[in-house]
Amino acid sequence: MGKQKKNPRVLLTGATGYIGAPLRSELLKQGYEVVEVSRSGAADGRRSSDTHDKRRNSDTELLQLDLTDSETSRRKLAELAPCSVIIHAASHTALKGGAGPVNEAMLSNIVWAAERWQARLIQMGTVAIYGESGRDEPIAVGDPLRPASAYGRSKQRCEELIQASSLSDWRILRLAPVFSPDRMRNAAVRVYLPGTRLRLRVLPPED
Repeated sequence: MGKQKKNPRVLLTGATGYIGAPLRSELLKQGYEVVEVSRSGAADGRRSSDTHDKRRNSDTELLQLDLTDSETSRRKLAELAPCSVIIHAASHTALKGGAGPVNEAMLSNIVWAAERWQARLIQMGTVAIYGESGRDEPIAVGDPLRPASAYGRSKQRCEELIQASSLSDWRILRLAPVFSPDRMRNAAVRVYLPGTRLRLRVLPPED
């Protein structure tokens, strides 16, 4: 019998975040080798003094890194063994006027790594790029983009950055607000009915 095909090596940004942490758990459960990139440390609480920690007998590596720092990011990414898939889940959502293009800065370094490795890039996008104003019907993928928030405009520019790159293998997932039973603390302020000013009252699940 031939050797069992090994799962791809995956670079996951935002590995401690709202979306990244569950993704990390699922990837490991399915047998993927995961390189976690996070500003704050690892999803299981590990921190690394030298920003790069490879645990023995483990399918995870930790790269503690601020992706807005291009010089350090590219140097550290160049030191890694290549990954065949990059899932970019890191994002700044609370953008203000003076925040600058932080999401675009992070993504530009990830695109650089994907081009270097010829990796597949999966970008976690958002439906915020469509905007709410004048939306009376369910939104289709091909509907015009008219983001009204700084976050939505930032994520639209990120999509344009990917489309303008030399990458040939990429996917953008435009996610609606994501929730889970154990992470419902901000659902009440994030769930809305498009085209209205109504917000939903979110009740705890029944036993």
